[in-house]
Amino acid sequence: LARLTIPFLLSCASRSQETCSAGKHACDPQVVEVTTLEVPRVIIGCWQLLERERSEEKAVETLLSYAEAGFTAFDTADIYGPSERILGKFRARWTQANPDAEPLRFFTKYVTDEMGREAAQRTNEASRRALGVEALDLVQFHFWSLDPEGRSTSFIDACRQLKRLQGEGHIRQIAACNFDTKNLGLLVDAGLDVKANQVQYSLLDRRPEVSLFKYCKERGIKLV
Repeated sequence: LARLTIPFLLSCASRSQETCSAGKHACDPQVVEVTTLEVPRVIIGCWQLLERERSEEKAVETLLSYAEAGFTAFDTADIYGPSERILGKFRARWTQANPDAEPLRFFTKYVTDEMGREAAQRTNEASRRALGVEALDLVQFHFWSLDPEGRSTSFIDACRQLKRLQGEGHIRQIAACNFDTKNLGLLVDAGLDVKANQVQYSLLDRRPEVSLFKYCKERGIKLV
């Protein structure tokens, strides 16, 4: 993919056309249109798929219901227990039953404190195997030990492993996850092409308004 535009889950409902720059249909309530990938504005979170029912089959049936209702993007992570595996079962069943349907998209994560090649390779292979895909649509990079003052930059080496995997065709796009402005800036300044940053933002937690919104808007990084 030459370019991936991620929707602002918070943007068009609360921000003007002037400040929403995701694409020519950026403020359409249904969908964000991009160059080579169309991503629905609402992404289904898949952290606790077994929270209410301990049955993976029921979880798959619920996910199929979402797809039947028109939802095609799902957020997961390598540390979300069986989430990727359940999504892989769901993807296989949906694709077999609906070969001509819009492709499903799975946005996973790489959550680590390790900088080396082996950890990134192992996690990438496990995620691709669980989801049943050759390449991960989007990997959101979360580093456990970020220094809020940016005094440690070891995380950059870990993210470079994702860049290597992207070059090998195993990842389509790279994003950040829960990066503050300082550390996101260090990633960008290191030459890493970060397409989005998934952060906490709500009426109760408005920290991104301090400086992150401005920084991301200026650099074309989307907030999820």
